[in-house]
Amino acid sequence: MCLATLKNLVADLPASNGLLLKRIIQLATCVAQHAEENMMTPQNLAIVLGPNLLRQTEDSFFSNAAPICEILMFVFNVYC
Repeated sequence: MCLATLKNLVADLPASNGLLLKRIIQLATCVAQHAEENMMTPQNLAIVLGPNLLRQTEDSFFSNAAPICEILMFVFNVYC
């Protein structure tokens, strides 16, 4: 998945959801910048936040975890 595709997906979100996602990414980036101290690398943040941020239904909580983590790792690495 490329950055342009992700930007298009975020642009399709309701305004309040897009703003919240932007703020969460900013916060995660700030946390990742201190990874030597807190052990929260972009990969660890993606593992922790991914299933909660991008879950589609209750039934899909664990079924799509790997691709979701990969998407968030990509996003966090772009911004970190």
